[in-house]
Amino acid sequence: MPTSSIGWLSPHKHLVVPYTDEERQVHHSLQQYSTLRLKHAASDGERTAAEFVLKLLKKRLFSPPAAFGIKLEKHLSSVGGQKAAGTATRDIEDFSDEYADDEEYEAQTGEVVSSVSQTLSPISAEEKALLRELSEYAANTSQRPDCKAQTLIDWLTATLRRGGKWNNERVIIFTEYRATQKWLFDLLAREGFAEQGRLEMIYGGMPNYQREPIKAAFQANPNESAVRSRAIPYRLEKCGYVPVRNDAADSGLWVINGTRQVIYARSNLSIQDRFRAARRLTNAE
Repeated sequence: MPTSSIGWLSPHKHLVVPYTDEERQVHHSLQQYSTLRLKHAASDGERTAAEFVLKLLKKRLFSPPAAFGIKLEKHLSSVGGQKAAGTATRDIEDFSDEYADDEEYEAQTGEVVSSVSQTLSPISAEEKALLRELSEYAANTSQRPDCKAQTLIDWLTATLRRGGKWNNERVIIFTEYRATQKWLFDLLAREGFAEQGRLEMIYGGMPNYQREPIKAAFQANPNESAVRSRAIPYRLEKCGYVPVRNDAADSGLWVINGTRQVIYARSNLSIQDRFRAARRLTNAE
């Protein structure tokens, strides 16, 4: 699990994302491609390899378009490479989300998408057209906010800078992937959220000498530090996250720096991993 995998908002708040027709069409196109890929699988081994790659592509489609585009190009340039199917089995078995270093995780994911894609059958004309559509979408939208990012920007503006005036509220934003973090940081910076050092990033594998000053600034009195938000991994209930209840508290909330908060964890994590991450976040273990 990448270190940047859980996040929280104040109790009972969530963001509703109004997906656009374009974004719905892209999801439909990837689903069509997935159906064709699995239909054309020549063996059980190829089907397993195809399911693995398609799962990674679907997860990346919920990331920024640029991150999706990078992994899609890895697949496009490698698919049909006639690599022995046995290598895909080994690559899939060796692959893990258990990375403490987010940069290493990104690199390994790209490598495994490329390697496993080489064991798949060559793409048909119909599949190629769908991949071209997906690739064009990623290229055309990589430099602007998608609906999730715009929803977040609007919420941050209302929460931190209503009427153009900064308040003393602070926000932590969690993303699942390092590429998402970098993209979101750039978007927020263009919206003015990074002015006067108000926006910082923390990620897995970041040296402690860089991480600790950011943590200290975030936790300091707002009158002493301008840091208001940290662009680390984001997603909540509407984007694949679920709240983690603190069974030790009647309210079900967790205490973070003296404030009761709801903690969210990825829905695909085991219950044990959700609680372990929450306890680590609250320094409870």
